Amino acid sequence: MTAGERRILVVEDSATQAQRVQIVLEEAGYRVELAFNGREGLARVRASPPDMIMSDVVMPEMDGFAFCQAVKSDPALRRIPFALLTSQRSPRDIVRGLEVGADNFITKPFEDAELLARVARIFENLDRRRRGGLDMEMTVRVAGREIVVNADREQMIELLFATSEDLAVSNRLLEQVKLQLQEQARELERKVEERTRELRAAEERYRQLVEQAPAVIYMTDPGEAGRVLYVSPQVEPLLGYAVAEWLADPGLLSRALHPDDRELALAEFASLRQTVRTVSLEFRLLHRDGHVVWVRDESHIIHGEGGDPLYIQGFLLDVTERRQLEERLNLSQKLDAVGRLAGGIAHDFNNLLGVITGFGELAGRELPAEHPVQARLEQVLGATRRAAELTRQLLAFSRKQVMQPRVLDMGAVLAEVEKILRRLIGDDVVLVVRNAPGLGNVRADPSQVEQVILNLAVNARDAMPQGGTLTLETSNVELDQDYVRHHAGGVAGRYVMLAVSDTGIGMDDRTQARIFEPFFTTKPEGKGTGLGLATVYGIVKQSAGHIWVYSEPDHGTTFKIYLPRVDAPADEVPAAPARAAPSHGTETILLVEDQEALRAMIRELLEEQGYTVLEAEDGPGALEIARKHLGVIHLLLTDVVMPRMSGRELAERLALERPECRALYMSGYSNGAISDRGMLLEGTALLEKPFTSQGLGIAVREALDAPPPGA
Repeated sequence: MTAGERRILVVEDSATQAQRVQIVLEEAGYRVELAFNGREGLARVRASPPDMIMSDVVMPEMDGFAFCQAVKSDPALRRIPFALLTSQRSPRDIVRGLEVGADNFITKPFEDAELLARVARIFENLDRRRRGGLDMEMTVRVAGREIVVNADREQMIELLFATSEDLAVSNRLLEQVKLQLQEQARELERKVEERTRELRAAEERYRQLVEQAPAVIYMTDPGEAGRVLYVSPQVEPLLGYAVAEWLADPGLLSRALHPDDRELALAEFASLRQTVRTVSLEFRLLHRDGHVVWVRDESHIIHGEGGDPLYIQGFLLDVTERRQLEERLNLSQKLDAVGRLAGGIAHDFNNLLGVITGFGELAGRELPAEHPVQARLEQVLGATRRAAELTRQLLAFSRKQVMQPRVLDMGAVLAEVEKILRRLIGDDVVLVVRNAPGLGNVRADPSQVEQVILNLAVNARDAMPQGGTLTLETSNVELDQDYVRHHAGGVAGRYVMLAVSDTGIGMDDRTQARIFEPFFTTKPEGKGTGLGLATVYGIVKQSAGHIWVYSEPDHGTTFKIYLPRVDAPADEVPAAPARAAPSHGTETILLVEDQEALRAMIRELLEEQGYTVLEAEDGPGALEIARKHLGVIHLLLTDVVMPRMSGRELAERLALERPECRALYMSGYSNGAISDRGMLLEGTALLEKPFTSQGLGIAVREALDAPPPGA
């Protein structure tokens, strides 16, 4: 049969490739028919069987393998030579082709001559089979499968060799690839394990960082107010609620907010949804047990890639301690400011009281004892005495009262005061005194220390209307920097501590914040001046000490007073001299007082007692008068605080010119003119304003009768 009589069916989904094969075959004299998928090709074969089929492998609807299998499974068609056109000569394709009965493989791309030679050989083998030259069927095992091959010897050998060679090469490549993949798998596994360890270590570091941070870290739902998505374990010691409670209860946050801060805090939380900024806010939360916790909240909203809010992230920092210190510092500054004002007013008021007292007494002596005005004058003088007591308390609060410090044995002071206290507090209050052994000494004014104890004891008694226990304790303590950080106004060092405790009604925080303010009192009107604790505060501060109070409603109150400890032995308590009635004198006194009315009153009182008085309104004027006076000046009676020159400076300069002249100071307080913090130099004679004519006469006489300076 000639080539022109041969009819070949080419099945190829690529029109370009199909046309190329068609042209090559037709130029060689073959008749060519085209089909573009396996299903179309199978229909043509069944309708008119060709002499040979050439089919692509990869096609739509029915691929080349399925097409070949359909042809070879039909007894009427199985003898038609079937060649597969494939671009991949892989062992899998060859094995698959043998399985479905393919007679040959033509690998793309191919040369035209190669294609024609392969077609010619297929037809030669076909002619031999038809002439009876070769017709055999053989079962071979390829890639673990048994395959029946129908072909002439040459074709079968070619297929087997091609297949075995390709399989051998492929197997070697596959083995190499397998080894490479195994090595890559081991390396990947090692890297995965290493990365897993790194992630676990990083996760552990992050967990420790979060759980050990000095703040509560949290995440909340931006859409549902109060719903907590995450909160770090620090929340439980801070607020008393476990992590599980916060996660389970969306309303817990709102309930934990302090009622006075709830509206502001919730409004700020809501504003987070409309802003990208970080919101900073300080507010109060309530611990499970009810106590207040101040926190600083720093929070911002986290958005996803599409801009949608994912969650609110933030942290809460406990600022309770800082807030308390700020409040105490503000209170201390407030008390200092009030003290400066009170001190200045009290000093000037003392001068006015001195004028009223002096002239009132002078007026009384000029009237007959039975004169009706005498009773009125006594009322005036009584009022001035009460006013003078108030000014002394104000001066104590302002730390401007005159103090005469000595080295004290606090145990001895407490033992002395105990006798007074047992009569003062009443039978329904039990007094307990605990003096620590080996108690150190302090430098303070004994009368002022006694005043502190008495004021605190009276307050304690009034806080126990139904009776109770008043406890006074002493001990040696050392305050370190940690104490100072937590107690505003404290200074580190060695102290003697005096604690005054009661079992009374106690105080809330608001009351405690104001107890040292002058004129603040919780007692009914007419039951107190509000200066008792203000006086205590001033005396302690003026003595370089520190005072602390702790109290809770219905649980009593404890005041702790810390006075600096000194190593010097306690001074002996001097016997109080018997004070005689003032006697007249004839000595010359240089009177220096910047307040004109007060100076006139003092001059009149002194002249009434027989003294010769030289007067000046300030220090320079007094020195000028002293230089011009030819006689002896026996006594300098001077105010402490004056313009241009202090009383102390005046006394020192006058002593250079008149060493025989004694000095007696007058003051409602000493503002550094005598010494720092108003303390007197040892041996300095002082007359406290306001004073009576009798007090003036006694003080002047004692100063004149004292040994001369330097004796």
